[in-house]
Amino acid sequence: MKIIKHIAISGLVLALVLGTLPACKRKISGQPDPLGPSSVGVVLNITSTLNAIFAGNQRQSTTISAVLKKFDGTPIAGKTVYFQVGDELGNRLSVGFFDSNVAVASKVTDGGGNVSVTYYGPLSQEIADNVSVKEDIYIWASVSWEGAQSILASTPIQIVRDFTQLNLMVSANPNVIFAGRNREMSTITAVLLSPHHTPMGRKTIYFEIVDAEGARQDIGFFENNKAVAEKVTGNDGTVRIHYYGPLAAELMGVNQTINILATVAWEGKVIAQETTTIHIIADATNLSISIGAYPQVLYATNTRPQSEIKVTARYEGAPIANRRVYFTILSGPGFFAGNKQVAYVQTGPDGVASIVYYGPTKDEIAFDQMVTIRGHLETSYPDPYESGQTYAEIDLRIIREQ
Repeated sequence: MKIIKHIAISGLVLALVLGTLPACKRKISGQPDPLGPSSVGVVLNITSTLNAIFAGNQRQSTTISAVLKKFDGTPIAGKTVYFQVGDELGNRLSVGFFDSNVAVASKVTDGGGNVSVTYYGPLSQEIADNVSVKEDIYIWASVSWEGAQSILASTPIQIVRDFTQLNLMVSANPNVIFAGRNREMSTITAVLLSPHHTPMGRKTIYFEIVDAEGARQDIGFFENNKAVAEKVTGNDGTVRIHYYGPLAAELMGVNQTINILATVAWEGKVIAQETTTIHIIADATNLSISIGAYPQVLYATNTRPQSEIKVTARYEGAPIANRRVYFTILSGPGFFAGNKQVAYVQTGPDGVASIVYYGPTKDEIAFDQMVTIRGHLETSYPDPYESGQTYAEIDLRIIREQ
């Protein structure tokens, strides 16, 4: 799965330095001296609840909010803010409209300096032949000030027309769970981005449990015991849902592999789909758990020796990531960090979990020692011996310096 950096979209904040501007309309990107008088600067900030909207047979809307304040944060009430659609340079575009079907909307700031308006995006047929419309439009806000001066700010909105270029990414954490006495949970994360990788907020994503061919499966369930679930993405285009796997009795000792299918639909059509795989372990014989110590022979001197203990967990050769491995000192001296005899570490993407063992000094032992350490992969069974091949043990030799 490729990693995509999200593009942070925020309103362009422009400050006006009063008394230093010529008597004409212009936008100023500089800011007044924060150490100067609080009355010399005014800041207009504009944001949108959605950074990207669909252009289809139905109009999508987004709330545009603006706040007008002095540079010291004091709100400015009773000022009229005008909103219009334009390109990145401020040239007006005839794309969509505001409340009451107007091309230019105006609202008066309240006691907090706040004002908001609803923008309704275009239909697909309205922009099909409009060559002046690119992927992005801008909602511009302006406030008239002294003389012919104006304060300006804008926020971009991407109009999505080509649904085939949407980016839907789905992952399961962990992607290997165990069917035991209790149901284990995996968190499913879906991220929806526009063709230019802008987060798609407030979009519904449907989740189903299916097999490799896409047929629905009755193995486990989502939150509230649902076989099919839906969630709405946040402003970052991300949504999470919990999948609960089956019990051991429900699988009858047979391992299963399922897919979580995520679907985005618009106007009754599927516009994006992606799956992520979860392996469900009922029979642990297909697991491979190995343990190693580096070094395996330690020397007890005036300083405490150390060894890195590594456990590697795999299922049919594939790494088991994001699972706890419990490390236990079964016999012999020494400890883990925090003077613990039992500690846990999660496996990384390579299926490896490692911990540092601290051995005794020569003053703490009278003769050579053997230390046995067990690594136990987290399952729903409390006893590693009962859960099958989910643990491994290693012996360390401690040689006392004479």
